[in-house]
Amino acid sequence: MADIFEPWLKRWSLLPDGAPIITPGSHLLPVRQGDTPAMLKVAMDIDEQHGNRLMAWWNGDGAAQVLAHHEDGLLMARAMGRRSLMHMALNDEDDEASRILCAALARLHAPRETPPPPLVELSPWFASLLSAAAQRGCAAWRPLCTEPANR
Repeated sequence: MADIFEPWLKRWSLLPDGAPIITPGSHLLPVRQGDTPAMLKVAMDIDEQHGNRLMAWWNGDGAAQVLAHHEDGLLMARAMGRRSLMHMALNDEDDEASRILCAALARLHAPRETPPPPLVELSPWFASLLSAAAQRGCAAWRPLCTEPANR
């Protein structure tokens, strides 16, 4: 596992600051860059590589601030606050958690000066839903899978 992170630790002068988090598409490692807490993400598949480029394009507006990006590696600011949307939602603060999420989504989808990087098309992601809906005679999912991803 250390072999995956080592080139990035050296490239950006990072020190590990927690246990690795392994997902099907990425390997993440809490790190510190000097006194700054950060999260190192190494994309392990093409979808996560697209996600890294999108994070860099958002440039911290509605998403974590990207501190560095190169090929499959992404270094982003690490959330260190005590508040958790999950905790809020489970403790009768779900309206406030929803407001926070909606505000972040509005920022992520706001118009920008430059076009987004190439993104994963929605059609393959929703193909199984579309197929299941078609089998039930439901046309409700069809617009979701046929509209262009970038409007």
